[in-house]
Amino acid sequence: YFIGSAVVSHLEDSDDVVAAAREGNMHGLVVDVLEASLLEETASSPDPVFRASVSAALRPLIVQVMTAEWFYETLEVAYGGFAEVLAGRSTGEPVDMRERVEELRDKLYQLGDRALAECQTLQAAKECRTQERAMKRGYRTSVDNVLKAIPAQTTLARIIDDLGHRFLPPQLAESRAIRDGARTVRMIRYALAAVLVVFFLLVLAINRRPGARAFMVVGLLLCIAAGLNLALATVVSGTADELLREEFHLELPPARSSDPVVQVAVRGSERVARAQLSYALANRSMSLVAWLFAGGLALALGLVWRRRLQVPRRLATGYPRGRQP
Repeated sequence: YFIGSAVVSHLEDSDDVVAAAREGNMHGLVVDVLEASLLEETASSPDPVFRASVSAALRPLIVQVMTAEWFYETLEVAYGGFAEVLAGRSTGEPVDMRERVEELRDKLYQLGDRALAECQTLQAAKECRTQERAMKRGYRTSVDNVLKAIPAQTTLARIIDDLGHRFLPPQLAESRAIRDGARTVRMIRYALAAVLVVFFLLVLAINRRPGARAFMVVGLLLCIAAGLNLALATVVSGTADELLREEFHLELPPARSSDPVVQVAVRGSERVARAQLSYALANRSMSLVAWLFAGGLALALGLVWRRRLQVPRRLATGYPRGRQP
């Protein structure tokens, strides 16, 4: 529950997702994939000078056209709509996407204009200068056709029903299946929470007197709970690479996994996904550190209280501690 709630809370905050994408260098992943794809297309050229010149100039040109700032600003616009949809999953109210679609259109138009301007500066790209209007019109038409697929209003259930068969396992490819699964998980979570509360109250009732012991027990329980969750977050962050690699291996057929472009994409995706998970767990771990501190404080207060109670008792009996008859 700790890991799941941390990930969901993270995905609902577009600022956090973009910050984690920066940390995982998602822009670098996209540049790597574009470079590998274009180099694969030019690899069949019989001219070694052409291949060498393209290989040397390709990456700087891609970075100059698709800058990191443009990429992350566009990611903020594109993902922000999904974050709103995800945050409204419980109410089922449709989210208006029209404003975000227009923002995204402007961003993609900017990318096309920048690419065309860079193309016109190349000596060998005569077509970019002579057919500027036609190329610009064709690019913008393709952008408009892609954005038409985004509905004006949508919900998480509709997105799952429309796209779930592409990205989710068959048992979760329908919104009804996810709702049923979420309801089951919620019931289990409430049941476990009730059990924990009962056990906590039971332990507290057994140790309620003296008050110092109650403080010590509460502090110890908080420290154990927070410590276990922090240890779990550390273990999950450490094993995320292996889990993601296994997941990619299962999802990709052998023929695709040997493709050089796919290999570049998988390696970069592991890095980006790891950054997202680490960012999500780090955000939630801050609250666990607070609980750990509170537990340590309660434990320390209980120990001090207990020591203060024992001093007058030893003075009254006249015996050293541990030697009372």
